[in-house]
Amino acid sequence: MRLTPQGAADTRVDDDAEVRVGGRIASVGQRLIEASAKAIVKESLDGLNHNVKARASATEGGEAQLVEANQADFTRKVAQEVAREIIPQPARYVLIALALLAAAALAYVCAR
Repeated sequence: MRLTPQGAADTRVDDDAEVRVGGRIASVGQRLIEASAKAIVKESLDGLNHNVKARASATEGGEAQLVEANQADFTRKVAQEVAREIIPQPARYVLIALALLAAAALAYVCAR
């Protein structure tokens, strides 16, 4: 982990990690595991950043607006990050269109 000053009040945090995965999961899900790990770290650091800034503003006379950890929110954000990394941009629209088409077909079948 490297901390680099970015001006008077900001610090950049650079982190590098290496994970080795073996067996069946490595052949199938290595890309997914890597994307998930990056997304989890990103969301964790975003939450930490927000709370550190809130506490800093509280020491300057303001009121701290801390963010409570919410597992459902965290999971949703991680899933979005993983989807962004794994599913290419053009394919997302095709998948959304197919999902809507499948939902419409299901609604039609259920209505009959």
